[in-house]
Amino acid sequence: MEDLRTRLGAEIRRLREAAGLSQEELSDQLGYAAGRNYVSRIENGRDLASEEWTRAVDQQLGANGSLVALRFEVWRTDQLRRIEEKATVLGVDSAVALAAPSQQGEEDGVDRRQMLQAGCFTTAVVAADLSNQIAAADPSPFTLHEISIDLHRIAETYNTTPRAQLVPRVEAGWLGVEKLLDTRISAKLRKRLTGHAGWYAYYLGTLAFDLGHDQATGAYLSLAGQHATEASDRLLAGSVAAMDSAFAYFNRQYALAADIAAEARPHADPHIRPFLAANEARASAMARRPEPARVALEDMQTHALASDATPGPTTIDEEGVHSMLAVVLAHLGDGEAAAAHAGRSLELLSGTGQFGETGGTYNALCRAFLRRPDPDPEQAAAAAHAALTVIDGRPVRWVIQSTAQLWREMERRWPELPAVQDLGEVLVSSRKALAPALV
Repeated sequence: MEDLRTRLGAEIRRLREAAGLSQEELSDQLGYAAGRNYVSRIENGRDLASEEWTRAVDQQLGANGSLVALRFEVWRTDQLRRIEEKATVLGVDSAVALAAPSQQGEEDGVDRRQMLQAGCFTTAVVAADLSNQIAAADPSPFTLHEISIDLHRIAETYNTTPRAQLVPRVEAGWLGVEKLLDTRISAKLRKRLTGHAGWYAYYLGTLAFDLGHDQATGAYLSLAGQHATEASDRLLAGSVAAMDSAFAYFNRQYALAADIAAEARPHADPHIRPFLAANEARASAMARRPEPARVALEDMQTHALASDATPGPTTIDEEGVHSMLAVVLAHLGDGEAAAAHAGRSLELLSGTGQFGETGGTYNALCRAFLRRPDPDPEQAAAAAHAALTVIDGRPVRWVIQSTAQLWREMERRWPELPAVQDLGEVLVSSRKALAPALV
């Protein structure tokens, strides 16, 4: 592990020096507040660079993805080692080591929290090679009925539960269903179980996405899509398309994100169609396609549903409509209308415990203040600060990422404003809280 980490640091140093940059100059070009000391710790192998920082430096130094790939190998090797060590201490199989309760007091509890946050997606490796990994997993005691109930409970509690807490439970359910699929069962039962396995894989993909693990996200969503095809599950297929679109959007591939949602939307299951329309509208606005964005917004409002606990992304209900209108209209430059919709969304979210959605709407309100004819950076910074406050202790990648983008805009335009400076400091802490490996 240390050899790989040292190798990563040495490669970053080599490319930086080849580009004629000092550590401070590289940090300045990337626009990160961490500074020269952070670059030094990475290059000396003392710390593991965050995924976001590695992607940025990979692009800045023209590494063509080699730094990102090497960092993933460092991270994966480290997490596999942690789980094996934890399993040895607890005397259990490594696949369930993360879910075991702490037996060694506060210190061990801290270690478990770190593992839940940073090392909980080691089974992404399993998604790439089920035949080898499933054989070692313990069989699940779930019956078909219990599996269905478990998936609906996950759907009911997903938006109100810290993401890291859900990972061991969803992993255990997924491994159990895949174990059942490895046995001799009827074709009818296999199709049903395949759909259940797909939903567990889908939720692992969304959890990986929310916690900032892109490689795991891709592995799980790919598997979920395959299972959706095998099970002929339109809702699952549409849900995977919605997440694929969101994944592209938050990786700034706006045209691709819009196209994925647009292709899936017309024939999607009614429960997922408004979510796909919302994704298409948001991405189209960022891709400078205002007319398709407005058409998709109309489709979202036409097909909005009452909120329920159906597996998949959050149903676009009245609150969701206002939230997405706030996001898209702000992207289209209508800050006044966006602010009104964000305010209504926050009213409807009050008391629901949906911290991620609330944080996202606060970011939409921030953007609305910036897109008014007379921008209000003080209120914008306050709204962005509220977005980070509401997810404090329950980090959500896409909320933090959106806040970071908004802060960069404010820092460029109003660098001396105390509220903007304070937001930058809080943002650093939020990034560190996302996962120890993603500081």
